Amino acid sequence: METIAAVDGNVKRVTARVRGLDLPANARALHAAAEEWAGGLVRASEAPGEIVEALMELGATVCTPRAPRCGECPLAAECAAHAGGNEEAFPRAKEAVAWRSVELIGFVAR
Repeated sequence: METIAAVDGNVKRVTARVRGLDLPANARALHAAAEEWAGGLVRASEAPGEIVEALMELGATVCTPRAPRCGECPLAAECAAHAGGNEEAFPRAKEAVAWRSVELIGFVAR
C-alpha cells in the first residue's frame, strides 16, 4: 500500500511558497504538486502522520495567508517565495468558477 499525504489549504499554501508555484489556490495543478511534494516527505519519514500534521500546523500558524512569520519557519532557507521576498503573492487568489446555464425540463406522467 502506497503512503500518501493528506492535502488541505495549508499544505497547498506551504507547497506554493516553498516551490514558488505561481498558481491559483484552487488550481488542480497546485493540489497535485502538493500531493507530490508532501508525499515525498511523508514517504521518506519514519513517522508519516507526524509529517502531515506538521505541514498542516506550519501552514496554519507560521506560513499564514497574511503576514507569514518566515523568521520562525524551518523551511525558510529553501523557500522560493521567501527568497524572492514575495511570500504573500503565493498562491494566487482563487480563480472564479465558470458557471454554465442548464435548462431542465420535467413532466409528470399519469
